Amino acid sequence: MAHEAVLFLLRERAPRGGGGEAGHGFVRFQVRPRLDAALWTPIYNTAQIYFDLNPAVVTATTVNTLTEDPMPAASFTVNAANPANPVARDFTYTGATPGVDLQWDFGSGSLPATAIGPNPSGVVFPPGVQRVILRASLGDCTAEPAVQVFTVGSGAVQSRVRPLSAAQDLPDFTVEWDDWESEMPAQNYTIYVSEDGGPFSEFQSHTAEVSAGFSGRRGHTYSFYSRATDSFGQVEDAPTTADTSTTVRTRLEVNRSPTSLVITWDGPGQLQTATEVSGPWESVSNATSPYPVLSTYAQRFFRVIQ
Repeated sequence: MAHEAVLFLLRERAPRGGGGEAGHGFVRFQVRPRLDAALWTPIYNTAQIYFDLNPAVVTATTVNTLTEDPMPAASFTVNAANPANPVARDFTYTGATPGVDLQWDFGSGSLPATAIGPNPSGVVFPPGVQRVILRASLGDCTAEPAVQVFTVGSGAVQSRVRPLSAAQDLPDFTVEWDDWESEMPAQNYTIYVSEDGGPFSEFQSHTAEVSAGFSGRRGHTYSFYSRATDSFGQVEDAPTTADTSTTVRTRLEVNRSPTSLVITWDGPGQLQTATEVSGPWESVSNATSPYPVLSTYAQRFFRVIQ
């Protein structure tokens, strides 16, 4: 049975096209189904639009179906299938619609390229940006497709240890890091440190924090770099050079004893002396800390160089 609704829109002058919204418009309306209409009855809708005496402009026909089933939902999560295989992904349907039909489109180059069912696992993707589409339907009702875009491949996530000053006055200082300029956000970080150019070791392991206190030794140089892991299990490649380096300054102290002055310093370094603060400076042979200085100088300056 067909029904017809007639709407008249009257204007002295209709807007003409040519920019903005001129010449555009729409009509929105609602209908209530008959009480005796059976489930799965399709309701077709077509509009014929007349401008003055011109022939009708006929719209495309839309279809709505009467059902007691809920409108299906299309939503899903993506997770790394195996941290050792950064190109594989597991998918989980989260729409929670009972009896829903699900169709997955993983794109060309993936294995498999398509799937049905709620939770495909171990889908392998080629490196690069991937676009996955999930379509959900229940009877004649179809949800808006759910789409997720992500990057697959080593090096997709990038991080850095933020620059440190060239020297530290105290052996305890703060090291900071982030996923600066990364295409993918980092899930956690592993921070590595080297002392005086030696081998790198883990300072922080798989931490979600972005800073930590570090305790060094005076007179030593420390280099740092970071490796990040994203939410898909992809691990950043190790850099070829450290992100930043800093040296903890040696502390020099002068104390008085009954017979002399005693110079002490911590960490490695060469003791030097001069009669003027501007130099010239001379190295003190075989000087080790603590170093006694007889009080026979009218004026004397000392320093430790690294």
